Amino acid sequence: MLAHGILYFLARAASGAIGIAMLAAFARLLTPQQFGIYALSAATATMASTIAFQWLCVAFARFYPAHRDSPKHLLATVSKAFWLATVAVVAVFAAALPFRSSLRMEFSLLVVILGLAIAQGRYNLALQAASARSAPIAYGLISLTRTSLALAVGCMLLFAGMGEYGALLGLFAGFTVGAMPVRFLQSRPGDDPGVSKTTMTELLRYGLPLTLTFLATMLLDFADRFLISWLLEVRDVAPYAAAYDLVQQSLGMLLGVLFLAAFPRVVRAFDVEGEVVAHRILSSLGTLYLAIGVPATIGLALLAPDIAKVIFGNALSQTAEQLIPWLAIALLIGSYKSYYLDLPFQIRRVTKYQGYVVVFMALLNVVLNIILLPQFGTLGAAWATLAAFLAGAILSWRIGRRLLHLSIFTRDTVRIGLATLTMAIALLLMPDSAIFGWLVAKVLAGCAVYVAAAAALNVSGSRSVVVDIALRVTKFRRRAH
Repeated sequence: MLAHGILYFLARAASGAIGIAMLAAFARLLTPQQFGIYALSAATATMASTIAFQWLCVAFARFYPAHRDSPKHLLATVSKAFWLATVAVVAVFAAALPFRSSLRMEFSLLVVILGLAIAQGRYNLALQAASARSAPIAYGLISLTRTSLALAVGCMLLFAGMGEYGALLGLFAGFTVGAMPVRFLQSRPGDDPGVSKTTMTELLRYGLPLTLTFLATMLLDFADRFLISWLLEVRDVAPYAAAYDLVQQSLGMLLGVLFLAAFPRVVRAFDVEGEVVAHRILSSLGTLYLAIGVPATIGLALLAPDIAKVIFGNALSQTAEQLIPWLAIALLIGSYKSYYLDLPFQIRRVTKYQGYVVVFMALLNVVLNIILLPQFGTLGAAWATLAAFLAGAILSWRIGRRLLHLSIFTRDTVRIGLATLTMAIALLLMPDSAIFGWLVAKVLAGCAVYVAAAAALNVSGSRSVVVDIALRVTKFRRRAH
């Protein structure tokens, strides 16, 4: 798991860095009004793609370990399910065409959103295939192709004067080309005799009930953007979306890496080796989430002024730096819930409870946004998101512990807090600056201080790991001489 985790981290880190560069470029090349339209359009495509295709991605991930030795029927069935879902998406968008004036969307923008939704669904399934097969190199190539091409094509079209359309078409190019290596999606389902009705039934029974969960999740992630455009102005969406996406690209990437590396191993351990082995892996995973997520969150909060000025420029930085700390805390809690506290629902195959929690969170988020936005602006949206994620995490923990015990507070939790405090003091002693090189230096210094403090406190046995690495380096130098 460690080796795969490192490879996933390198892939996600590189992809995340390119994603942040794309966010910075789009934020500077688009006006706040154009960036707001771009963010709302991308959110609409993501919502449509998630509702239509994410159930299939999750079901594929859950059942692939059982078909690992002979996956032909599963792959063929997933391919058929994907194309059927694509037809359904096209039908829904066609039905929405007569109402585009009420939706205040141009026909061309609606077509771009449709193409982007399908391309994103196909891309996510490609990533899931690589993850389920425990192929981090393939995962990295797919991910890097998507972000690199989106950045290159998007910037080229923006310089050509295409505005928000250029940014959206850049995303479309990245999703489309990035998913091309997945061969089982290339053939038409009717031509493949390997389709299994039994497997299709299993996929539907497991995945479709999650559709409501995904809808609620999308409302939780994106409702604030639409409510901001409705209750405030479209241009006010720009700093909020930029800050949210920045935190998601950095903090979300770090915690997502652990999930990608651990989930297939956890499922296989529970199905094959038993609950005791699975629980041991889960305990290590929970500690790692906190060991990585807590210092990353505090670092983002303390460096928010520097980050906002370096990444977003003057147009969005003032509002974004106020939002980043609150959104970082919210997404830490939300990621911990999704990647750790929700695992008992998925492992036990009782995802309906996960759905109930997410529906409650989405409703709470919408209500709080409506209450807070008119009085506090976009800061109220960040508070609403934080409250919803916190309430959801508490509910998931209380319900999930009846299905599978998860370790939450341990001795390592206190040690992680002390190591993070040491890092925070070091960062506070360093002056603020809007220079990219100084920002990088502060990030590296914060990481070094935290790693040293964590090793000194022996967080999750890290001291022995550091000693082992030092001994190997010493032996390598001696052999070299």
